[in-house]
Amino acid sequence: MPTSVRSMFEMTADKVKFRGIGIAFTAAAGTSTSFDYKLTEARLLDGTQVLVKDHAFGDSVDFKVVDVDNILGYGAGVVLDTFGSSWYLASDKQDQGHIRLPYSAEIIANLYIRIVYNSVGATSVAVKLNLFAHKYLA
Repeated sequence: MPTSVRSMFEMTADKVKFRGIGIAFTAAAGTSTSFDYKLTEARLLDGTQVLVKDHAFGDSVDFKVVDVDNILGYGAGVVLDTFGSSWYLASDKQDQGHIRLPYSAEIIANLYIRIVYNSVGATSVAVKLNLFAHKYLA
């Protein structure tokens, strides 16, 4: 199974260590830009923070888990999960805040987190994301 869910009760300090991930890319103006980040080790994800600059009202973000390299045998590029779809951004601030969940999704090694930035504006957008990622030790 490419992803599974763990409750916060399983995420004790002796079993889990925080290993945050920062991602940055530029999204082209007026179009959708995809950025793939490969997880070289399994990670538990329980939230994200989105930071943007030069964005426009109506811009949105999609978050997906993708098997780019066909490691699971379902075909290269298969989208295994979409955990954020058309997530609209506030146009009046760079820090879009962060979302933290009381549970985490475990994503196995060699799958990708795909971020799709959907721009409606006339200026390219600087995108930065912080993923609240953890390494499960047990």
